[in-house]
Order: sequence, then C-alpha cells, then structure tokens
Amino acid sequence: MSETFTCDHIYFTHEGKPFLPKINTNVALLRVDCTLTCDLKWEGVKEEAESLIEEGKFLFWDLQFGLEEVSLADEASLSSFLLAIRSFIERFFLPFEKSTFGVSLYRGPLFSSFKWNVDFEESFLSWKEGCPSFPDPKSLYQIEVLSEYLHRLSAALPDEALPFALFEAEEMSTARLAQLVSREHFPYLYVGLNNHTLPFSPFCEETEKARVGVTLPLHANCSEESMTAVDEILKELKQKKVPFRLVAESHLTECWDGLDELVLFSKFLSMQGKRKALGFTAAGGQLVIQGESLQLPEEIMWDEFRGRGI
Repeated sequence: MSETFTCDHIYFTHEGKPFLPKINTNVALLRVDCTLTCDLKWEGVKEEAESLIEEGKFLFWDLQFGLEEVSLADEASLSSFLLAIRSFIERFFLPFEKSTFGVSLYRGPLFSSFKWNVDFEESFLSWKEGCPSFPDPKSLYQIEVLSEYLHRLSAALPDEALPFALFEAEEMSTARLAQLVSREHFPYLYVGLNNHTLPFSPFCEETEKARVGVTLPLHANCSEESMTAVDEILKELKQKKVPFRLVAESHLTECWDGLDELVLFSKFLSMQGKRKALGFTAAGGQLVIQGESLQLPEEIMWDEFRGRGI
C-alpha cells in the first residue's frame, strides 16, 4: 500500500491518521477517458492534475471505460482496457503517486446496461444453485459478473494504488443493498455508495466510531426472511442513533477491529461463521444473537441487549 494513503476496509488513513475523503473538498475527481474509442493522448490531463494539486487537493483518478457499451464477456475489450491502464500508470499514476488518493474503475449505476448473452445465461443457471433462496438471484449474478470484471482490471494497478468502485444507490431495502455491495462480492475493491445513508466502510465516518457490528449472512444463506431480519435490526439501531458497522460474514475476522458487540443471525449463520464468532469472543467481544441461542460463550440474546437500552 501507499505510504501516503492506506485502508483496512474500516477507514482510510493519510500518513497514519484517519482520513475521510470528501469529493471536491479534500479530494478531486479527475476523469480519464479509457473507452475503446480513446486515442490515449489525454491532452490537458497532466495540467489539470497539477492545478488541482496546487489547490491543495488529492487526486482521485476516475478511469472511464464505458462498460455499459461493451460485453463483459468480450476478451478483446478487456485487453484494450488493460492497455489503457498500463498507459495511465506510466503517464499519470507514477508521476503523481504522492498526491493520489485512489483510482476509480467504475462510477455509475449499481445495475449498468448489462449486455446479457447466451454464455451468461448458461453460467447463471449453474451459478444460482449456490444461492437458492436469494431474492432476484439474477441481480446478484449481474453484480458478481461486474465485480469479477473490475477485479481483473484492478489486478493491473500497482499494489500502491487504492482501487474503487463507486455506485449510485438503487431503490431497495437497506439489507438487500448491503448484500449486493458487500465484501463477499468486492474483496479487493473499496466500494462507495452515492445518495445513501448506509453505514458502509470505509466511506462513512460512523463506521469508524461504531462499537456494534451487524453481520451480513453469506449470499448462499440469504432469503427474504434473512433480509427482513437484518432490516429490522438496522431500523432499530438507526432509530436509537446507535453507531454500527455492517460486516460481511465472509470477511468477519478482518472487519471486527474496534467492535465490542457483534450481532449474529443464528438461523442464517454458517458453521464457518460460528467458528469466526468464537474468535471474536476470544478477543474479548460479546455476541448478540438474533434468533435461537448458539450456545456460545459470551453471548446474549437480542431482546436482552435491547433491554439494556442498547
């Protein structure tokens, strides 16, 4: 990671101190055309970068590939995009690395104009068997395909670059939105949401202060019932103005730093998640169980927890 900016998926740091990025305040989006029709000359970009740095802003490179215009199954398009990234690194990232906050590989709707084809259909029919109860599994699959594509793009970036995907929030329940953009999909990208109050690390100041974590079930264990349970917990925490952090069960161990209590949904918890929960108690944390008791040490039930006044 860069010596200037780092991130542990909980919060960003700048030279070792917590840093909350705010577009047009301390960081500036600098658009770079990487579409298939681009000649990669990028006239004026260097001068714009220098001007923004003089204004005291850090650079947030916005690489625009126009993914809504291409098929994510087209390897030729991917090769062109990887060439553009290599050129971007040489022309801009390396010369401006010390003033760079991060690199956005996607900025747009959560569900872009996904070009469905026969290959995707065949793959989807096989894939959805692993998520038998997930509401509208095709939407989850589309996010899965996009995330894999973005991870292939991010692999071309230097280790020092923080890679991002920035989404416009869609109208849906908080729990469903959280599942779609969780680290189970995006383990190597930092995800940001525009126009939504979801306390989602690492773009939200609330998550840094949170002492309560709410565990999102694995996609394979998700259903309408699980999402309703999560939504009810989130609604009560918000009403009582309790800072909390959403954590994906798939990455529970990496994301519980700073948490004192961890809310688990026993009916939708995997065996691996249960073992991770034991690790949380061994580290001094307390488990808050929604549903039937897991018979684990240091656990209390949700009703008891809320009875304390949370």
